Amino acid sequence: MRALIIILALMLGGCYNSKSTPGHNQPSVTANTTLAQLRSICTGSKVTFNAAMPIVVSGTVISCDKEGYISQSLYIDDGSATAKIRIGAYNSYSLYPEGTKITLKMTGLTATVVNHQLTIGLGEQLRTIDSFPLLDRYISCSAELQSVEPTPLRATELTPEMCGKLVALEQMSYAYTAYEDNYTGKYLRFHDPELNHAYIYISQYAIGFNDLMPQQPTTIRGILCYESTPMENKLIPVIYPRRRSDLK
Repeated sequence: MRALIIILALMLGGCYNSKSTPGHNQPSVTANTTLAQLRSICTGSKVTFNAAMPIVVSGTVISCDKEGYISQSLYIDDGSATAKIRIGAYNSYSLYPEGTKITLKMTGLTATVVNHQLTIGLGEQLRTIDSFPLLDRYISCSAELQSVEPTPLRATELTPEMCGKLVALEQMSYAYTAYEDNYTGKYLRFHDPELNHAYIYISQYAIGFNDLMPQQPTTIRGILCYESTPMENKLIPVIYPRRRSDLK
């Protein structure tokens, strides 16, 4: 029972360390590399960093897995680029809330660019960082939350260079469900007044998975990803909402 109480305390306590104290009390580590610089190092190859390459990056958390729309991924943005951190902890929003500035020590981690997205994980397979001791080893964060605002764009302005950004597409109307798999999720097609379209992905585990889509033009907010979909056999932009309200 005591062990269970300790685990719950860690999960509910926000950014933490192994002493069950907030992560912002950890010894400060200063970023020495931007995400854009890290991306340039890793483009075209997988790089596993060791003690001889003591790279440290930082960024603000722009994603949230509270409602199940995004899972096992933590997206950060430092203004120069974005990164997707493969994190195995469910309910990571309770550890690293949206708006938290985190610092990531790259020693022992692997990074590469996958589908235009700088991605960080463990080993050649980019495994998830899925235990408290590992999270504690690599990630520290501040207590102060920063404002997170999406970049307003049109569907025609989405580019691979923006992959991982939090974006907002205005005046988008629901067209139809382009593809649905009851075991994974569904792709919804939206279009703007000029009929330029964008796809939205909703996980089967997301709160509101079966909600009716708004019939009036709305603003779509979410993380921009590029992926090969069942609809098109090429990389296309897909928006991953953070929460139900991102579609209203």
